[in-house]
Amino acid sequence: MANDNNKINISGTFKNLAGFNINISSTFKEADSASINIGGTFKEFWAALGDRGVFIGGENTVYDVMDYITILSPGVCTDFGNLTAPRTRIGATSNGNSGRGVLAGGFEAATVDTIEYITILSPGASTDFSNLLTATLASFLGACSNGTNDRAVFTHSTGATDNVLQYITILSPSNAVDFGDLFEGRGYVVACSNGTDNRGVFGAGYGTDFVDSMDYISINSAGNADDFGNLTVPRYALGAASNGTNNRGCWGGGAGTIGGVQSTIDFVTISSTSNAAPFGNLTEKRQQFSATSNAINNRGVWGGGKNDSAVIVNTIDYISINSEGNADDFGDLTQTRRSTGACSNS
Repeated sequence: MANDNNKINISGTFKNLAGFNINISSTFKEADSASINIGGTFKEFWAALGDRGVFIGGENTVYDVMDYITILSPGVCTDFGNLTAPRTRIGATSNGNSGRGVLAGGFEAATVDTIEYITILSPGASTDFSNLLTATLASFLGACSNGTNDRAVFTHSTGATDNVLQYITILSPSNAVDFGDLFEGRGYVVACSNGTDNRGVFGAGYGTDFVDSMDYISINSAGNADDFGNLTVPRYALGAASNGTNNRGCWGGGAGTIGGVQSTIDFVTISSTSNAAPFGNLTEKRQQFSATSNAINNRGVWGGGKNDSAVIVNTIDYISINSEGNADDFGDLTQTRRSTGACSNS
């Protein structure tokens, strides 16, 4: 029987379950989910992993566009819909396979405290959700979640040394609530998590200087963050993605005083505090962009940004998160832009 991490017990060992098929009239049909009847009530014990990534907003001019991709199928993006207003520097995360993306903060004509949501499998316009603690630039805001456990945590960062964390319940629209504090206050933080295993890691940023610090939290337990370790290079304005409960987080790109704009990708084992190790490189040096993944299917994607010639690009790169190496070209965003947000239904 499968557990809530999409694994099935075979001879006492849980194995990843990437698909589920049922025999109907001698033909196997793929199912989106599977349930079992317990006491007259059907309980879901397996659901298909999502494979849709959405890139949100951004700027060359300020855009309200959202694009989507099928993460396992390289190619160009498809139009998803529009934000309620043109906005850049959005922080985004989701409740994984439950399918809701939440899009927070950013800049319109001024900084905003807006949180909106989308249903990732249903292209269309975003919908108002609630508000952050205060108006927040997502270039100063990191976001992660514990997947189908339904909690999202955002940094706060009204300034470069703000250390406040805040959280929402993704399926229940309401204003953000104080969670605790980062171990080290700073802005331009990015984050990823190991999904339903409940650890979030916040890395990089800018305080009084470029930062290589990583902090971690237990997403299901409000409280202050603890020190996790350090990235290989101090920097900010990068993207982070993970392979969910497979437990690897990757930080890619960014800019700092050492080496300027970066193509560097670092990785950590999310459940084990330590310094990051080298993973490989993006296809070009870039900063001011976002990343997402299809979780235990092990593909991370980085979209858009500004390169080391200060040119804003529409490039999307991808990596196999479980295998160190350089990124490959995936395709292109529909618009050339930087400072996007990104999330997926994984």
